[in-house]
Amino acid sequence: MKNIKKILSIILVLVVSVTMLGMFCACGELDELKNLVDDQFDDFDDDEDDDDAVIEFTTEDIKSNMPATYRITYRFTSTSEEESTSYDMTMTKASNGYMFDNSGNSSMFVACAGGYNCYTRTVEDSSWELSTTLEDEPYVYTGEDLDAYTGTYATFMTLYVGYEEDLKLGEMKNICGRACTEYYYEASYGGSSYSLHYYVDNAIHCCMQYTITGVVAGEGSGSATWEVTEFTTTNVTLPAVD
Repeated sequence: MKNIKKILSIILVLVVSVTMLGMFCACGELDELKNLVDDQFDDFDDDEDDDDAVIEFTTEDIKSNMPATYRITYRFTSTSEEESTSYDMTMTKASNGYMFDNSGNSSMFVACAGGYNCYTRTVEDSSWELSTTLEDEPYVYTGEDLDAYTGTYATFMTLYVGYEEDLKLGEMKNICGRACTEYYYEASYGGSSYSLHYYVDNAIHCCMQYTITGVVAGEGSGSATWEVTEFTTTNVTLPAVD
């Protein structure tokens, strides 16, 4: 098999891509990841004795099932033999807008006439700053402008999309008080291995945990995990703007 070291490279590419884009990544990166995996593991053996999983829900199902208001936090962790990285991302959907937080750097979109006003704050400066035009007027964002933000979380919620036909059915697990079902894919070749594990919310069908791991014989190992650490659906509000 050619370039078996790419098992770790796949993980590294995903981690670097997500970091460079400030976690506002596109679904295309996940497609690229899947293509790399398919190329490298065509000859790998998986467990044919396990029952195939049946995943029939779609991105549209998740959107329709999500509650009217919620706060969801994903913790991203990557680990290799050299280092470990971890940070949090939170999306809040309230009755009057949205807030997105990336480890203390926040953007908040508050509903106004014609769209949304945007306020930002950073780790260094916790006060909210209104986004304005060159004429010093509040800039009004449309719903389409929010797609780059909400699309990131939609990507996390649907990480299993594209692997449906390859997944096996695993065990049940409780994450943030919510019942989830495990779906997984595992492959091995000699002393090297690769695995994907997804835990999908039974009611909403969003991905609550995703782990990718790889081990290359004689070379090393690495892993990356997205996991929901907070999922609140009641009494969700945006912070007051000073």
